[in-house]
Amino acid sequence: MCVPALVPFILGCTSSMRNAPEAPEASLHCNLQLYGQRYPLFAERQELVPDSTLDSPLDRVSGPPLRYPVALRDAQVQGWVVMAMVIVSDGSVADAKVMASSHPDFEPPAQVAVEGSHFTLPRRLGQPVWAFKCQTLRFLLRYGGE
Repeated sequence: MCVPALVPFILGCTSSMRNAPEAPEASLHCNLQLYGQRYPLFAERQELVPDSTLDSPLDRVSGPPLRYPVALRDAQVQGWVVMAMVIVSDGSVADAKVMASSHPDFEPPAQVAVEGSHFTLPRRLGQPVWAFKCQTLRFLLRYGGE
């Protein structure tokens, strides 16, 4: 039996994967316009900018681990969750929403992991901004010896 170990936003056990569902490009399910249609409160902020326009990439620097749902791990179900997040100028997450997933049981642990995360400080032209980021979190079981 494989017991997952944490890798930032990816879970796994050892080397090669098998039967891993193909995660979609985050942009297919997640962009600022689609987020704004679903959740206008944060999207209407003028200083909210896409992470692709920042001075440097947003990297996760701390936060809770991504927990693999026990029932899905035991059933050897792998999957993914596409998350939309608003990261404020101090690097904390002000809002996090599930935009798509391969299984609904992956959504709560993804939500918890993202909401408690801190990222590098979002800056645009040297100024602090609120940033919008889409990220695919993958739940993968890895198997050794094959």
